[in-house]
Amino acid sequence: MPSKAASLIFLPLLPLLFAGCSTPDGEFPSLERRPFEQNSAVEAPIVPPTPVASSLPADIAAQVTALQARYAKAQATYAAMLPAVRSKANAAARSPIGSEAWVEAQLLVTRLDQERSDAVNAAAAMDDLVVKQLDVESQRPILLLTPLLQPVQADINAGVLEQNQEIERLSKIIGL
Repeated sequence: MPSKAASLIFLPLLPLLFAGCSTPDGEFPSLERRPFEQNSAVEAPIVPPTPVASSLPADIAAQVTALQARYAKAQATYAAMLPAVRSKANAAARSPIGSEAWVEAQLLVTRLDQERSDAVNAAAAMDDLVVKQLDVESQRPILLLTPLLQPVQADINAGVLEQNQEIERLSKIIGL
């Protein structure tokens, strides 16, 4: 407990402490809510949308065209081989593992997978192109190109996904 002498020293300072709670006119501040404390919704600033380009610049269009051609060529090779591979895989499904039919089917499925590797590489290159463009647009959103690139990317990726599923199905048929 403080001594009487210490209490007497702080007693004259007490009015100074309460003076900080009043306004210059001597009145206490209002306890009403201030405007920013109201429950009104906070509105985000309206930012105009970034315009989408009507066409790709020549250098990017050339890259996209080359990737589409690369994918189409690999897809054509894959499609040409697929009936023979299906036939061999179906025949090998009734053959014991390690038999000649099984080995032939396994080799054809492996070759089919290798022949489509350029389609997979084209899909990866298209993904890289889109990612790089998204990075550019995130730094300087002047004119968007990704809405023009994404449909091509989706088409190539869908084709590669379909190839993946078919190769997986054929592998299961022959017991890989």
